[in-house]
Amino acid sequence: MGGGQSQAKKKAILRPKTDAWTVQGEVDRSPVNEMTQKVAVLGFEGSGATQLAEVLLGSPLYPGMGRTIPWKRYTCHVSSRQLDVWVASGFAPMREYWDEVCEGAAYVVYTINNSDPLRLPMAWSEMAAHVNSRSIPKVLIIMTRTGPASGLAIPPPTPISAFSAFAPLTNVKWTVRDLDLTVPAEELRESVMGCLSWLVE
Repeated sequence: MGGGQSQAKKKAILRPKTDAWTVQGEVDRSPVNEMTQKVAVLGFEGSGATQLAEVLLGSPLYPGMGRTIPWKRYTCHVSSRQLDVWVASGFAPMREYWDEVCEGAAYVVYTINNSDPLRLPMAWSEMAAHVNSRSIPKVLIIMTRTGPASGLAIPPPTPISAFSAFAPLTNVKWTVRDLDLTVPAEELRESVMGCLSWLVE
C-alpha cells in the first residue's frame, strides 16, 4: 500500500503544468513601416533560423527568454533594401503563431536542418501549408549544415531535386540555398547576406 502512494506522488510530480508554454514577454505587433518589406523567418527548432538571425543582428536574439516568445522583430539592410525581419520561434507550441508572422510578408525565409533528414518531409509540409495559403512572391529555403555528431562527417548539400516528391509550392518563386553554420563568423555573415540577396534582387 505504501508503494502505491509513492507511485501516485511520482505521477503527480511528472504531470505537466497546463500553463507551461504560455507566452512570456512582450510581442511586437506594431504595423510594418511602409518604407520596409516584411520578411518572415521560419524553421523548426534546431534548424538554424535563430542563428541566421543572430548573424544579421550581431547579438543574441532571445536573451534570457528562449522558446516562450512567438517571434522577435528587428530591421536590417540587404542590398540597400530595408527589411522588417520577423523571426518566429520554431518550438512546437509556438508554431501556432506562424500564421500571424506570415501575414503580409513580402518574403519567407525557411530554414531546414540538413542533418535531420527524418523531419525533412514534415518541415516541408508545414512550410508549404503557410506559403500556399498566401500571396508571397518569394520563398528562400536555406538548408543549414551544423557540426558533425558522433564523429560523423558534415552532410553534403541537399540537391533541389530532393524536393520534387513533396507538395509543390504554388504561385511563388522559390529556391534552395546551402548554408554551413560551422564556418568562422565573418565568412558565415557573408554567406547569409549572399543567400538573402536573392530575395531583393
